[in-house]
Amino acid sequence: ESVWNERESCLKRTITRADIRPRMFPFWSDDIERREELERSLCEILFEQLPKVFSNRFWISIEELRSRGQEVCGAWIESYKRTLQNIEEAKANLAAYERRDEEIQKRIASTRQAARLLIAELRRQSARYVREELAHELSKTRIEDVIRREFDTKKEAKSYAAVKILDRVEHLLNLHLQDGSELVRAAVEDYVGCYVNASMKLECEELRGEFLVPFDAQGAFAGSLAGLSTLGALGLWAACLGNLGGYILVAKSVGLLSALGVATGGTSSVISAIAAIGGPMVLAVGLAVAAALLFFGLFGESWQSRLAEVLAAEFKKKGLVDALAGATDAYWRETEEAFEAASREVEEKYREYVRGIHEAVHDSDGASRTRIEATLRRLEELRGFFAGIPLRSGGFLGVPSIESAP
Repeated sequence: ESVWNERESCLKRTITRADIRPRMFPFWSDDIERREELERSLCEILFEQLPKVFSNRFWISIEELRSRGQEVCGAWIESYKRTLQNIEEAKANLAAYERRDEEIQKRIASTRQAARLLIAELRRQSARYVREELAHELSKTRIEDVIRREFDTKKEAKSYAAVKILDRVEHLLNLHLQDGSELVRAAVEDYVGCYVNASMKLECEELRGEFLVPFDAQGAFAGSLAGLSTLGALGLWAACLGNLGGYILVAKSVGLLSALGVATGGTSSVISAIAAIGGPMVLAVGLAVAAALLFFGLFGESWQSRLAEVLAAEFKKKGLVDALAGATDAYWRETEEAFEAASREVEEKYREYVRGIHEAVHDSDGASRTRIEATLRRLEELRGFFAGIPLRSGGFLGVPSIESAP
């Protein structure tokens, strides 16, 4: 149920039996007729449909990179040209900015600390959620409620009740973490926004126009994430960056899902951990249920109550709550580590940015002009590079026939 709800959210439409039934196939490895349809369908997906999906997404990314690269270079060029036309105004703007530096740094430090405290609080809330809410979902009472609601026969319940319970727990935990990840995303936006406001449109009456060349805080923060092995909740922030986020996520475990357009939010790492826990646990619990019911029979209590008791006992014996708590704690620990690494990188890049601007406008007039003119030439070359990126023209994966834009 939760799987279909998530798919429906991605597709923005209801999934019906008519959608699912064509994807259901019989399979028996020893009988070619009972595996042929599945093999044919898999080959069609792997060799016909997926290459088209990947090709289309690849070229969309290339086209957006080409357009965005020219746009960013153009903005930098215009900023440097304004600076070049009036070095004295640039010096005045830089002086006004430096007079407000302490205030700016306090604002940045405040939003950084707010993000840290938020992540720490979400880590504590998730620990309570697993130990209280999810533990209750794994109690005999709740399991019995699910069995009575979802299963009509003992045979179905014995086969699928454990899977149903684990699926529900995974779904609830996923929703909980997505809510927390959305709060982290907003906090990161506030943090990055402090740099953007400081470098582009500082709220200072002394400043005339935009402040020289804007600092790309978002790019610096995202670039630091690309070098990390895990992102935690920051995966959701990266996913909201469009193709830039896709470049970051593609190197992580969620890359394939993201490439296919499956919404993974920032919770794929912990959900993968749950899946790793759940698979073996379903097998172990299934065997325990079969053995217990065979030994004790189904006399006395209702079979629903007896089955719920066995499942609750097995989940406890296998340490499911502890495993979920460990996976969730690791998720928020990864979030803390990723944020610390990325914020350090942004702060370092920002200091370099300010030093570079200071050097550019405080040299002697001739040296400043020479330095800025050299930077302009490099930016023009870079803009030309982006303009020359090939565009899609057709063919398999768009490769045999490409054309270069003027």
